[in-house]
Amino acid sequence: MEIHKVVAQVLRDAEIKANQIDDIICVGGSSKSIIIQNYLENLLNKKIHIMTNPEEVVVNGLGLMIAIINREPGHSNTILTDVCPFSLGVDIVGDVYSPIISRNTTLPVSRSRYYVTTSNYQRKLAFSIYQGENLIASANNLLLSPKVPIIMKKEGEVGAKVTFTYDINGILDVEISGEDVQTEYYDRVITNKMISDKEVKRLVPFLKTIENMVATNREILLESRFTRLNMELGSENQATLRNLFTVFRNAQQEASKGKLIQVIKSIDSQLDDLEHVFLTLLSKVPRTTQISIREINHGREQYNLGNT
Repeated sequence: MEIHKVVAQVLRDAEIKANQIDDIICVGGSSKSIIIQNYLENLLNKKIHIMTNPEEVVVNGLGLMIAIINREPGHSNTILTDVCPFSLGVDIVGDVYSPIISRNTTLPVSRSRYYVTTSNYQRKLAFSIYQGENLIASANNLLLSPKVPIIMKKEGEVGAKVTFTYDINGILDVEISGEDVQTEYYDRVITNKMISDKEVKRLVPFLKTIENMVATNREILLESRFTRLNMELGSENQATLRNLFTVFRNAQQEASKGKLIQVIKSIDSQLDDLEHVFLTLLSKVPRTTQISIREINHGREQYNLGNT
């Protein structure tokens, strides 16, 4: 059942194991189903609690949320927290996605990263700001495309700090600043309107191409695998996946076809090792668990922007 995948993803996101759950309370109309109740009890090996009127819990929660947002009497000092449903970041060299706020980060939150130039005497820094989980930046949902004028210096000697501030209402404030920035940038965008019809139409041909070519095209197959593992293995492995993806992108741009195939085989081997650890641990527990793979390449990340 699809429920198994959802529960496993929730446990990974929460960074807990199934046996660490104290109680399970089901809400919503679907929880009345005996099939779902029995499945969850067998899946998590724990008795679940069903509310007398599970639909009322959803309605009460919505009413409480509205009261908090409107600062109604009795709730003016209450702070409502949520998590970021999708990562927010920018593109870097090679169309690689560089998240600034990662998925499942507790909201509200403000995060910053510093980016530098990649060529001598650039006049501007161009940013494409995306929402999504794909390691290929342009495959995510484009929110903004700001450009900021900068002082012209040699490669890597000039840069800008990009700050994202995100709240529970899906409002993203973007600020680009720094000593080298001649005109600071600020904008606000609402991110919870999902993907536009125009964006869906743009992505459909891309998805069909992957579907048709995945059996024969090693490059597309590896890109698909990166995206899948980025979702399945958890946040502790994202730095490793991004580093391997950067190696792959560099090989696509610089290596011969024969050399590229060798690089792909090497990367696939390393991804096999990561996935093997995950599957081995998963097989030792009853159907669902939280898997913690040791973090690789822990430390500060520095990214470079392309030319403008």
